[in-house]
Amino acid sequence: MRKPEAFDVGRGQQPVRDILTDVSAIVTGSMGLAASATSTGAHVPEHVRAGPRLGAGQSRARGISNPLAAILSAGMLLEHLGLSAAAKAVNEAVAKVLKARSPRTPDLGGDARTGDVGAAVAAAV
Repeated sequence: MRKPEAFDVGRGQQPVRDILTDVSAIVTGSMGLAASATSTGAHVPEHVRAGPRLGAGQSRARGISNPLAAILSAGMLLEHLGLSAAAKAVNEAVAKVLKARSPRTPDLGGDARTGDVGAAVAAAV
């Protein structure tokens, strides 16, 4: 994937989807920024059942996983549900927090905890 920006949607079997998610994380600089959703075409969107990984077990247990991918995936769900204004608000709030460069979880060079970043995004909405 030399030009990942050329892709909007990717399809593949489970192992391929995991690889694509990991590659997108490399492009963005952190697994915590790789928003994703899986859809099987069923009536209930798979986003509800299988969003991004919140982080490795140790990071999760220590409360330092980057929640931004999960938040961005929620924005994808809102867009899917036709709630474009809400999706835009979520995306803009994440962008505002990233632009402010604080708080940041350790994967982005900071020392903030998961809840601190989540609270900053909530306040920015």
